[in-house]
Amino acid sequence: MNTALKKAVRITAALLVSILLIPAVTSCSVLLPREQEPLPPPLAEPPEPSYNLYTVKRLDLINQIQEGGIFIPVTEYPLSFGDNSGRLAEINIKSGDRVKKGDLLAKLNVEDLEYNISQMEIELKKQKLSFEKMKIDYNKLLSDIEDAKAVLAAAQDDQEAEQARNRLEELERQRQKTDIDIEIYELNLRQQEANLERSKKRLENAQLRSPIDGIVNFAEGLDPGDWVDNNRTICTVVDPTNLYLRLNAAGINGLHLGMEADVEIDGEIYKGTVVMTPGSTSQQPSDQRLRNAIILTVDELPESVLPGQQAIVRVLLEKRDNVLVIPKAGLRTYGSRNYVLVREDEKNKEVDIDIGMQTATYIEVISGLEEGDVIILR
Repeated sequence: MNTALKKAVRITAALLVSILLIPAVTSCSVLLPREQEPLPPPLAEPPEPSYNLYTVKRLDLINQIQEGGIFIPVTEYPLSFGDNSGRLAEINIKSGDRVKKGDLLAKLNVEDLEYNISQMEIELKKQKLSFEKMKIDYNKLLSDIEDAKAVLAAAQDDQEAEQARNRLEELERQRQKTDIDIEIYELNLRQQEANLERSKKRLENAQLRSPIDGIVNFAEGLDPGDWVDNNRTICTVVDPTNLYLRLNAAGINGLHLGMEADVEIDGEIYKGTVVMTPGSTSQQPSDQRLRNAIILTVDELPESVLPGQQAIVRVLLEKRDNVLVIPKAGLRTYGSRNYVLVREDEKNKEVDIDIGMQTATYIEVISGLEEGDVIILR
C-alpha cells in the first residue's frame, strides 16, 4: 500500500473513533445521578386560640362614691399684731392648745408705748382740769355780763349809762375771745383723746388675745426676742364645735346639694349632707379652703373630732338588684354600637346588646344576652 493511501486510511480511522466516542460521552453524562432537592418542612398544626371567658350571671349592682375628706372649721380667726412691728416679748401657745376667750396668746415688747400712754393720760387729765377751770371762769364772765346789763338798765344819767355801756362792751369782747379759746381747747382735747385712743389701740394690738373659746389650729414657731413684722399672722384660732367636712372636688361627679351621705369616723357611721359644690355658687368663695371643694355637714358630730381629722364619705348614686351583668372588659364598641363576642359551639359570634347602669367593674345588660351565655373578654 502506498504512502498516500496509508495516510488516508489513518485519517478515516481517526474520524470513525471520534464519531463513536461522542455518543459514549453523551450517554455517560446522562447517566450521572442528579442532586436531590430539599424536601419542604412538614406543616405545623396551629395552636388552639386561648380565650378569657366569662359566664353571664346576675348580681346586685351598687354605684356609689367613696372619697376621703378632712374636717375644717367653719370659723377661723387669723391673729396678727396689725400695724405694729417689733420684738416678741412673750408667746404662750403652740398648735393644738385649747384657749379661752380673752386669753393672752402673745405680746410684743412695747414698754416705750406703755410709758407714752401713761404720760398722755396724765397730760390729758391736766388739760381737762384746766378746761374745767376755764369753764368756771367763763360762767363767771357770763354772770358779770348779766350784771353789767342790769347796771346799764338802771343808770340814772348819761355818764353812769356810758360807764355801764363801756363795761358791758368790754365783757362782751372777753366773752367772744373766751368762746374762741374754749373751742380751741375742745379741739385740742379731742385731738389728745384721739391720740390716746390710737396709742391704746396699738397697745391692744400688741397683745394677741383669743377672740373665742377654741383651739390653736396654727402657731408660728417664734421665741421671745424674735422680730415680728406688721400684719404677720402669728396664730390661728378656730371653733372646734362647728366643723365642715371638705372633699376635693377634682374627679368627683354626681354629687348635688342636699344629697345624703354616710360618713365614717373611726369606724362609726354618721349622717352627712352636701351643702356646697363648685357648681352651687356663681362666684368663687373668698375663703381659699372652700374653693374647688365639696362641703358636707355632719349630724351629731362627737366632740372628739378636731379640725384636720379625716373621714370616709360614701354616697349611694344608684342601685340595681338581681340584674344581668358583664365585666367592663367584655363590652366592645364601634361608633354607637355596643356588642360582645359570644363563644358558642367552638365558634365566636358578635351579639349586639343594650346596656344600663355601670359601675367601676360591671355593666348592666338590658337585652341581647341570657344568663349562662359565655362571652370573650378583651
